[in-house]
Amino acid sequence: MATISGMAHAPKHTPDLGIGLYSLPEVARLLGVSPITVRRWVNGYDFQARYETHHSPPILINHSTDDEWEWITFLDLIELLYVSTMRERLPMPKVRSIAERLHKRTRSRHPLATSQLWLSGVAVYSDVPALGDEDLASCNLAFPFIEEWRETLVFSDKTGEAIEWRPLGASSIIVLDPTRSFGAPIDQGSGITAATLSKAVRVEEDPVVVASWYGTTTDAVLQADEFVGRFVA
Repeated sequence: MATISGMAHAPKHTPDLGIGLYSLPEVARLLGVSPITVRRWVNGYDFQARYETHHSPPILINHSTDDEWEWITFLDLIELLYVSTMRERLPMPKVRSIAERLHKRTRSRHPLATSQLWLSGVAVYSDVPALGDEDLASCNLAFPFIEEWRETLVFSDKTGEAIEWRPLGASSIIVLDPTRSFGAPIDQGSGITAATLSKAVRVEEDPVVVASWYGTTTDAVLQADEFVGRFVA
C-alpha cells in the first residue's frame, strides 16, 4: 500500500484501491495547507455559534459524515486542489454549492475534478444560484490561478475527470497517476517512484549514476529529488 513517501500504513478508513491513495498529511503537503484544514474539508467539523453546536459538512460531496476519512482518492485530491485555490476567495459553503451544481450537470461524484470546471473558464459559474455578483467577481479574479493549475492536469476524454497531475509543472516528468503505484509520484517513463530516486541520489550524490541504475534519465532523478524536497521532506 504505497504512499507519497514510499511508506506503508494501515489506514483507519481506506478507499477502494486502484484509484490512488493519499493520507491527509500527504494531501496537506501537496496542497500547501495545514493538516487540520484538510481534515475539515474531508470530514467536516463542529463549531459553536450563539451558544449552539453546528456542523459544517465535508466540502467533498461524495463523503459521508458517517465516516471519518483518513485517506482519500486521486479525484478527491484534485477536488481539494480546486478548493485550496478558491479558499481565500469564496466561503466554503459556496464552493460546495458549485460542487453540487456541477454534480447535477455532470453526474460525476467528483464534480470539482472534471474538465467542465477546469476548462470552461468563468462561464461555469453563471448558473450557480448561491453565487452573487461579488462572488462572481471573486471567481473572475481566481481564474488566472485556476488556469495555471489547469495546465498541470490531464483529463479523460471518456469521463471528463482528471487522470494525471504534475505538481511541479506541466512539463514535469514526475506525475501522479492513480492507475500506477497507487497514485504515488513516479517518473513517468520508468515508473520508479520519486521517493526511490530521491533517496538514491541523496546517498550516491551523482544523478547520472542513479539514472543508470534505474534505467531512467538524469532529469528524472533531479526532478524526483526536487519533488521530495518540496512536497515530502
